[in-house]
Amino acid sequence: SRGEEYENEKEGVVFVLGAGNFSAPIEILTKMFLEKKVVIYKPNPVNGKVTVPIYNYIFSSLIRDGYFTLFEGGIEESGKMINDDNVKEVMITGSDKTYDAIVWGAPRDEEEQKRRKREGEKQVSKQVDAELGNINTASIIPGKYTKKEIKKMADHLAHVRVLNGSHTCPSPQILLIDKEWEQKDEFKEEMKKSLSSHLPIPCYYPGTQQKYNTFKEAYPSGQTCPYSGKAPVPAQGYLEPLFVSNIEQDANLFLNLETFCPVMGVYEMEVEGEAERVETFCKQATEFVNERTWGNLATTIFSSSHTMSSHLPTIEEMVAKLHVGSIGVNIWGGTCVFFPQFRWGGYPGNTPEDIQSGSGRGVGNFLVYDGVKKSVLWSPLNHDLVTVSPTSPAQARKEGMRLAEFNTTQSYFSLVKVVSAMYFGI
Repeated sequence: SRGEEYENEKEGVVFVLGAGNFSAPIEILTKMFLEKKVVIYKPNPVNGKVTVPIYNYIFSSLIRDGYFTLFEGGIEESGKMINDDNVKEVMITGSDKTYDAIVWGAPRDEEEQKRRKREGEKQVSKQVDAELGNINTASIIPGKYTKKEIKKMADHLAHVRVLNGSHTCPSPQILLIDKEWEQKDEFKEEMKKSLSSHLPIPCYYPGTQQKYNTFKEAYPSGQTCPYSGKAPVPAQGYLEPLFVSNIEQDANLFLNLETFCPVMGVYEMEVEGEAERVETFCKQATEFVNERTWGNLATTIFSSSHTMSSHLPTIEEMVAKLHVGSIGVNIWGGTCVFFPQFRWGGYPGNTPEDIQSGSGRGVGNFLVYDGVKKSVLWSPLNHDLVTVSPTSPAQARKEGMRLAEFNTTQSYFSLVKVVSAMYFGI
């Protein structure tokens, strides 16, 4: 059936706490139009100055009619709102630490919070849904890639790594490859070139420098990739991407701490046996993502065109067995969030005691499919639209404005303007 699980939703008020790295109102629209809720939205202080005027404008009619309001209180006021009897649910987009602080409380002693989890002593009795982060991977299936495919893959991965200053939950921080893959060195060199060539983006999120330093100190063999693109790099707020070409000897930090900064590491996996290497890699990579990395929000898989055609059933089986909320095949898994018909959120089954990448139905799914566990997006690796990156802040603004115009007008002329900006810079 379609939409059955939404039919019994009760009307009420939901308090939504927004993300500090991404202001897309997908959680607002989901709660309001699919789950029949009036929304009180608290923008994150990191990007609130930008979010508030935009949301006041685009939601003006809903604000006027009483279906939506913006709340700009601090921590104390937010706590009162969460515990207000008129608020029936809470929705958070952020980190597992914020979720734990809301659900289990934030005592000074961490052991006290752990005790509360063990004994089930929640500090909030109402439903708390969440969309949180994860340790994101990109699995590179072994096989023969053309030079164009290697470059395309590296450009794509570098682009989504530095996107938004690397403050993106589904951005890959671990590149998982076969240790015996013949093209691994070529791929690593292309990755470093691509990381250097992309548009510098400021790292604005609080705590970024500390996290970056933590990884840099833990992996002294890591190489910084100085920006060499057309745009000049300002002195403040910009970090050169750190590329660690071999992390498997001491991968604990990469496996357990979400970087949220321009750091990327390669994990060379020992693939057991020589026969059926693609099948074995896909099986081991699935186990690696499901069991060794923290969280289950999104992941990405890359395959050469030749391997895709010769091993499609194996890759389809890998996709089916991954316990991840969104999967991209030859395209970034995070792209799924831009499709309103897709569900976005952690893989179902996380518990309040071990929240991982979140709970609830997730957000999106505007075609109201029932029982959705994951969203999967497939793309040919050589598709020209897989990665088109702006080369300057002015160019990024031009592309963004034209994309917005196309989304609102859906005209052929506005589409031509998007293509001319992305491909010809005009």
